[in-house]
Amino acid sequence: MHGIFLFKRVNYIQLKEYHKIENLSIDKKMLKLAKKEFNKSLRNYFSTIIHRFIKKYQKILKIIDMTCDLCTKTYEVMS
Repeated sequence: MHGIFLFKRVNYIQLKEYHKIENLSIDKKMLKLAKKEFNKSLRNYFSTIIHRFIKKYQKILKIIDMTCDLCTKTYEVMS
């Protein structure tokens, strides 16, 4: 989760820098919306990777159920 937070933070700073360079007046509403959209797409990207991994290695890992931080899907892991 920490890595995802850092990724979001970097993008938010880059977004602010871009608008400073371009001399565009951007209101907080627009910036908030752009940040929200990015976070949503990033969350979908990471959850897709996790779900692909789980599907691929399900038999090897003997996965029954494990909770995914990024979405509502739940899995359980046998220790």
